[in-house]
Amino acid sequence: MRQLIQLRGLIVHHHIVIDGDDVHLFDGGFLGGLCRIRKALKKRGMDLSNVRSLVLTHGHLDHTLNVARIQKLTGCTVYAPRLDQAHVEGRYHHQGWTRLCGSLEFMGRFFLQFSPPPIDDWFKNGEVFLNHSNGIPPASLAAPLQTLARSLSAKSESIDEAPEKR
Repeated sequence: MRQLIQLRGLIVHHHIVIDGDDVHLFDGGFLGGLCRIRKALKKRGMDLSNVRSLVLTHGHLDHTLNVARIQKLTGCTVYAPRLDQAHVEGRYHHQGWTRLCGSLEFMGRFFLQFSPPPIDDWFKNGEVFLNHSNGIPPASLAAPLQTLARSLSAKSESIDEAPEKR
């Protein structure tokens, strides 16, 4: 049985899909994100050794902060959208009003000592199902991605943690 768990943080939500003994993460969360992941897995009799993959939805710091550490701890495969490569790597050139966002990202990366995660597979829109880097569709990801898409369009099966209080 597949289960979607929504983890709520201060400014970002991230998700876990449990598929049997396999865990697939969607984004790494921001401050406290790794702790929330561990707590949610422990509650279900699992731990980080069950994590098989991590899919980034986009490259902003509030989604990528913990990815390198999670990858190091679990050895999981990390997927990210090619269009967000500059964001993930901290090289995106903000223009106009988005410079404010860029400044905040820059400060966050500096003060939180962020290192961009090594990405195993940069995918194009829709490519995660069709063209994996080794030429084989990542079947292990197809079901968790479909579960995530269906659940997010309806309602999550399980929500761990209320938003953090100040």
